[in-house]
Amino acid sequence: MGEEDILRQLTKDRLMEEAVKNTGLSDFGEPGFEESLEILLESLRRTAGDLGPYGRTCALGMPLGALENRLHLAENARSHPDIARTAIHEPVFILGLPRSGTTLLHNLLAVHPALRAPLFWELQSPATPRGEGREDLIAKCRAGLEVQHEKTPSFRSIHAQSPEGPEECSWLLMNELRSFLFLFCFDVPEYGEWLASADMERAFLSHRSQLQHIQWRRPGGNFVLKDPYHALYLNEINKVYGDARFIYLHRDPAEVLGSLCSLLESVRKLSYENQPVHTYGAQLASLIEQLIRAQQAFRQANPLDGRALDISYTTLSADPVATACTIFEFLKLDVTADIEQRLTAYVGEFSQHKYGVHRYSLDRFCADEARVARELRDLAAEDPVGSFR
Repeated sequence: MGEEDILRQLTKDRLMEEAVKNTGLSDFGEPGFEESLEILLESLRRTAGDLGPYGRTCALGMPLGALENRLHLAENARSHPDIARTAIHEPVFILGLPRSGTTLLHNLLAVHPALRAPLFWELQSPATPRGEGREDLIAKCRAGLEVQHEKTPSFRSIHAQSPEGPEECSWLLMNELRSFLFLFCFDVPEYGEWLASADMERAFLSHRSQLQHIQWRRPGGNFVLKDPYHALYLNEINKVYGDARFIYLHRDPAEVLGSLCSLLESVRKLSYENQPVHTYGAQLASLIEQLIRAQQAFRQANPLDGRALDISYTTLSADPVATACTIFEFLKLDVTADIEQRLTAYVGEFSQHKYGVHRYSLDRFCADEARVARELRDLAAEDPVGSFR
């Protein structure tokens, strides 16, 4: 597929027509997503010439998949009105900068029988298409991961994923075409600027509705959710999920920056044959600053009495089992000998280097790493409720 081909196909009307053709459905659900789609596609068209062959496939496939999910969600909601009555009670949001241990903690908390993490296949397909079943959706998710692992083997050493493992709920926001996943996969600065100030309340209402679909299809405990970029939208989350509890992880932002730059490079390898990696440090330092300031502002304006707990990355790393038990107690959940054994077993199986050692150096991505690191640490030190030290 050449540049001219993708420019012709990256339009709202073409993608919506294709989604209708592929699914046999025509109801996209609540309006409002069209604005997000138009802004995303316009930004993609401006940089389409830089995309590699697989990047062009993804640039079409990701928004198209979101549109098809919207059609299936609307169809399921119409066919099963009891989905809208499914309770989402006291969800737990794990917050913290990217690369701060949120994935480990997500998996640990999901061990408790009173909690559940949405699984990767559920997030990619929150509604079941007609004629398909659970195994079909798992196989579809696995096939996508296999392609990713083949094209970027290093990604597994940075962020391991499996179809039936917990995953970030940013995939649900993708169905509203308002997700940082698009920013990480593609160089779309205009879309990023718009997203940073976009009204996200409607997106999180959809997020909640999609969790209802997942809970209705596979009943379980209270959701434990994570997406580092939720920090930008905590006011909207608190409004939509008024009984949510928050677990804040704190890690040295200078350590976060190097690891995050390496992650971005690995993800972008899927889409681009050449990358300006020397610019990633400044770009992501700015994002980390936004995340820190947004989180600090929310905590200062919202005491969250009894609804928030702060944990340092060093504490989690030193004793993951004890940290998880502390959080369970905070959530007023029983901690039995069996749960401790399951936590210990998971930690024994979990290896940070299972798929290779994640090696990175900030100086590849940042011209003035010492200054940037100092400024980020000084900003994080202003946090009145938590410390990475």
